[in-house]
Amino acid sequence: MLGRPRANRDDVHRMPSPGICLGWEKALTPTAATRGGYAAPANRGRGEPGPSPSVGFRNRRSGRGFVVPVMLIVVLALPPGPRPTGVAAQQATPAAAVEPGPDPALARAVAYLLGEQDDSGAFLGMNGTPDPSATTDAVFALAAAAQRGVDTGAAIDQAVAYLATDGPAYAETGAGPAAKLALAAIAGGKDPRSFGGVDLIAGLTGPAPGTPPGAPDNLHGAGVFNHTLVLLALAAANEPIPPAAIEALRPAQLDDGSWGFAGTTEAGSGDSNTTALVIQALVATGNGTDPMVEPALAYLQSVQTLLGQFLFQAGEPETADANSTALAVQALIAAGQDPSSADWANAERGLVAFQNVSGGFRYIDAEPADNLLATLHAVPALAGYALPVATACDDPAPIAEIDATPEVIELPAPGRGQAPCVPLAPAA
Repeated sequence: MLGRPRANRDDVHRMPSPGICLGWEKALTPTAATRGGYAAPANRGRGEPGPSPSVGFRNRRSGRGFVVPVMLIVVLALPPGPRPTGVAAQQATPAAAVEPGPDPALARAVAYLLGEQDDSGAFLGMNGTPDPSATTDAVFALAAAAQRGVDTGAAIDQAVAYLATDGPAYAETGAGPAAKLALAAIAGGKDPRSFGGVDLIAGLTGPAPGTPPGAPDNLHGAGVFNHTLVLLALAAANEPIPPAAIEALRPAQLDDGSWGFAGTTEAGSGDSNTTALVIQALVATGNGTDPMVEPALAYLQSVQTLLGQFLFQAGEPETADANSTALAVQALIAAGQDPSSADWANAERGLVAFQNVSGGFRYIDAEPADNLLATLHAVPALAGYALPVATACDDPAPIAEIDATPEVIELPAPGRGQAPCVPLAPAA
């Protein structure tokens, strides 16, 4: 659903990027050894919209070597222009003509993912075995790509069938995994209230069962990251959002505008992955204009490089990674920002810069091998969707299926990808 893999990962994608492979949902305290998001081990060989940020954002962090001055000249040469905000931003229309067919980078990334799917329908985790956490991320990615006209074949149905069998045990491990599974069920057109014989929503609607030491009250799951997954699942299922669940985020926000994975408020504990996911959850629950959003966007810009890529956290060494960049792009999409604009140093281009010739994405430039989990994160962002990538339709009437091979795809402007509603059917 965030580098070397965490030894006791338990569905946690490697940090930095406790992110969405969202294998992050069970980690509490990322350590130096876990930095790297939820990337696969190197020896696998496959290897309401929010306000715009204020003018007073901190400067982006520099790139490396001689590239910095060149990129600085390019960035400064681009006209900044005002950032659209609020409803006007979401309703804006693209000025340029839309290219025919799916985006080539997106199509190549999906082709790579299709080659990574196991015969069971699953996608493999960091231990090289079928993994529900990685497979939920794959459903997010493939569903987002299908909504952009990329032919994903039977991959989504096969992944959802695997999750209906192996997912319930995964959901029992915590609120975050249960929420992630519910999001995948909805994206796959299945009812999360009856998925694999389990009501995934029932366990997410009661009072928060407890919070980590040092974290605010009313957080579902193990910290802020898992709490936001619960909010996203409830929003996707059209469940009412308890006001206390939103208020729980307020005291957990650090002075710099960020949130930390576990929800503690120690200075420097915030990270771009958790912050990006909170922004998406606030928007998805109808709280995109909450005062928490603007400083969160400012924090994201403070950890962006001149090349448009994002760091997991501020500090040394300043190494941007694909997972953090993808999650940040999704947050900008959710907030009604344009990730391809000069204001955001063309973050979309920065994300595509991590793509290898194979179509897969590397986690960081220093680790050039294809990284399955980095690719899983990148695809929804390339497709222009924040989480949730789909919501349940209030009206049970069938809707027209998406034509996977139209001659021309009418894509919304960058940052305007709204999750479509999906009619739900009980899982087999």
